[in-house]
Amino acid sequence: MSHSSSKSGGYHHQTGALTSTAIDLMLTLSLITAFVAVAVTVFIVWTFVKHYKQKALWVSLGICLVLVVAGILLYHFFLLGVYLALPVLGLVVLLITCLVVMFKEKSTLVPENANLLEQVLRKSWWKMEDTPPQEVDNAQLVA
Repeated sequence: MSHSSSKSGGYHHQTGALTSTAIDLMLTLSLITAFVAVAVTVFIVWTFVKHYKQKALWVSLGICLVLVVAGILLYHFFLLGVYLALPVLGLVVLLITCLVVMFKEKSTLVPENANLLEQVLRKSWWKMEDTPPQEVDNAQLVA
């Protein structure tokens, strides 16, 4: 009798370990998903706050909202999981638009035809130690 109980105890121990591993995996994936969702949301909000005058952002937000609503309604009426891809597609469109606007705005602040090597070599490094930075900039503009 004790022999058969040890077999069943081993089976329950294995399924308990497997269940524990599955729960750990699901918790880890949930935390990673939550982190990515918060990071993407913060990035999108930050982009809108910083570049709110960009028309492309607002158009992309409208497309995102239409796709989210359409995906939810279509899923509700037809009960096909494929329609849940529409909200994800809308969020991807919005995220790509935010990335493009951010990179476009960053690149417009860089002077055209900027040659870093020439700018560094033409500086008078010895004058910079003795004069305040504003005077050095004025002297470089004159030269």
